Amino acid sequence: MTMEQTTNSLVPWLKEPCQSESTFVPPKAPYPWRRYFARGLDFGLIQTVYQVILAVFLGINFSDRNLLLEILDSYLCWGLVFLVEPFFLANWGKTPGKWLFGLSVRNKDGGLLTRQEAFDRTKQVFFQGEGYGIPFYNLYRNYQSYKICRDNGVMEWDKELRYEAKPFRAISVLGYLGITAATVVLMVGIGLWQMTPPNKGILTTAELAENYNHQLKYFKFEDVSMLTPDGKWIKPEQENYTVYFSSDILSEPVIEELNGNLASFSFTIENTEGDVLVPSAEKTWLTAALLRTQIGYYYPDLMKVDGHVTFSDDAEEQVPFYIPSVMEYIEEHPYCAYVIETGNLRISQEVTLIGYEDTMKHYNNSYLFPVENAEETYCSLTFTLEQRPELTSTETE
Repeated sequence: MTMEQTTNSLVPWLKEPCQSESTFVPPKAPYPWRRYFARGLDFGLIQTVYQVILAVFLGINFSDRNLLLEILDSYLCWGLVFLVEPFFLANWGKTPGKWLFGLSVRNKDGGLLTRQEAFDRTKQVFFQGEGYGIPFYNLYRNYQSYKICRDNGVMEWDKELRYEAKPFRAISVLGYLGITAATVVLMVGIGLWQMTPPNKGILTTAELAENYNHQLKYFKFEDVSMLTPDGKWIKPEQENYTVYFSSDILSEPVIEELNGNLASFSFTIENTEGDVLVPSAEKTWLTAALLRTQIGYYYPDLMKVDGHVTFSDDAEEQVPFYIPSVMEYIEEHPYCAYVIETGNLRISQEVTLIGYEDTMKHYNNSYLFPVENAEETYCSLTFTLEQRPELTSTETE
């Protein structure tokens, strides 16, 4: 028997501390769904903050992002995760998502991780658990991680750590749903704020133009004429300009001002060639630009601005009558003559049609076709927006 064997047999307790130090067994946390939703909540919160900053300060429209930009956004959010998650783990041992679901991460001794340990853990999660953020491959890595966790395995990034879980609480689910709903409401609100024209009150010509151009830029209508600050048309540069057929004549706006503010804005579209007529996109967006003065910031829905029709050449309608949506009425009557009043605004359209199918002019956003073999065809449409400051709108704030 060697000296070491003799010593161990006589005083075996001398070796036990060394064995316990070298055989750390990390606790198991077989709660894959709690862990998944906790991480999803953390990433969702970071993504929300990222989108709010870019939407508010840079004016980026996240409702119109292509796939490449969405992937770029995802990696930029992961960059924020590498900054935020290690900070939370090193200071509190948990992130907001982990706290909500009763989860925490500690070192072998039960203490907080160092900033480097927390960063290394996040890095391993990104590489092995999220598949480097590569689309579709990340789903495969998520599934592999799920199976390991489900089968009482220890995740690779937790083998030298203590991942602890408190008993499940139903309030965690309610908290998750509440936070998720709040972020959705926030992003919808920001989207409405972004698409809403900026100027309200009694508009100047420049403010009407800014409201109008704001919508075209937000919705990317690059084939519709924009306006200069003094109310002149800017024809689109694209060759696929299809709002009007080539023989249509769009007049320069006729503008009247009163005390520095816009009193009326009108323009005329004429066609003498018997072409198929297409509803005017300019008319729709100018209406929205002016109706901005009738809504507030808390519920900026232009489609909810109501009014009264005081004149209409539609034989089926007896004036005056109430309309729940000015925008809808104008879109549904592209070639009708009418006068609409809402608040301190008046919107009117005068139409002359010769040689066109009158029965089609009441259809929503329909084309208007010339009568077959018509001897003469002519269309003239004059659209006018008016502000009447002497009237007080009950809709404005």
